[in-house]
Amino acid sequence: MLLFYSIAFVALFYTMPREMNWNPSFSNKHDWPFGNLILFDELQSIFPDQSMTVVDQPLYNLTKDTSFQNTNYIVIDQNYSPDSLERMALMNFVSQGNNAFIAMRGMHYRLLDTLNIQMESDYNLDLYRVTNLNALSIPLGFYKNEDVDSTLEALVTRNQYYFDIKNDSIEILNPLKLSWSENESKPVFIRVPFGEGYFYLHSMPFVFTNFHMVNDNTHPYISECLSYLPNQSILWDEYHKKINALYKQSIMHVVLNHGTLKWAYWIGFFTLILFMVFHAKRRQRIIPVIEPLKNESLEFTETIGALYYNQGNHTDIANKKIKMFREYLNRKFFLNDIEFNEEDKKILLSKTVHTETEIAQLFKVIRNTLDSPSVTEARLKLLNKKINEFYKK
Repeated sequence: MLLFYSIAFVALFYTMPREMNWNPSFSNKHDWPFGNLILFDELQSIFPDQSMTVVDQPLYNLTKDTSFQNTNYIVIDQNYSPDSLERMALMNFVSQGNNAFIAMRGMHYRLLDTLNIQMESDYNLDLYRVTNLNALSIPLGFYKNEDVDSTLEALVTRNQYYFDIKNDSIEILNPLKLSWSENESKPVFIRVPFGEGYFYLHSMPFVFTNFHMVNDNTHPYISECLSYLPNQSILWDEYHKKINALYKQSIMHVVLNHGTLKWAYWIGFFTLILFMVFHAKRRQRIIPVIEPLKNESLEFTETIGALYYNQGNHTDIANKKIKMFREYLNRKFFLNDIEFNEEDKKILLSKTVHTETEIAQLFKVIRNTLDSPSVTEARLKLLNKKINEFYKK
């Protein structure tokens, strides 16, 4: 029965509807709305008969021992900020005749300076009033060309970024323009020549995600953008995606990335839990209750005292009481062989907080007890009372 419930729980866990993950991952492994699984699968139809390589390391490491020719490098993410070594590798990669397609909303300022362009954002455009993820017609045309080849609809988000080209020579040599409207002068898709290759820069990376790929109007727009790249080998970047960087920090990413290993991991985990629960339950013995040892010294003292008292040997009890009091004074006040006379009274008075009257009364009772041939019950009680009062103060 327990096995049945365990299997039912696992089946329910994997078949129950899950909450939609709206995190922007841009990863080719994620079918989330803002992942790139569909686009990556469609690249084979856009670039037929070409090899597809997923890059999970810096471009510098990839190119330091290998010379690439006729290759397209595709990066799609919110921001692209390579370090100095990777920027150098990227420049060498493109200058050797390759192409880099980079879709991002932000790029490292040194890379922008090298390409003589800037990225700006305009919050006053009509696009700002468009509801988030709403459809908007985007004309696709050529820079410095009044004719617009085609108009394609794409789902875009408001507050978009655009490119500002500062170098006139680049503006003249750049034939590609993709903007928000036919008359808009703020392009979102440009081509920048560099050496023998080209940079294709797009400022709306969300357009290329799964959410827009399933839209019939946006799909042709995405294909049109990528069709400007020549039909050659593809390097798909996964290294710069933040969600993959966090994922790779875990030692479990290899196990959880493969379906069979992931099933084996979870089955082994639940089996171990069941084994621990039932094995511990069957092997554990009852812990016996051990009663603490009783302190019977007080009971023993009461018994001995009652025995002496019942026998009526008050003199012996009084002598033992005085003897114990002498040992107490010797231990605490260093009074050896005290005789309870006037000299002893002055010494004890200087060492205690008792008054002279209290000490005098105590010594008088003790001397009378010692000098008496027999001790009555009343005198024994008085002796016990005075000594106990001395102990308490």
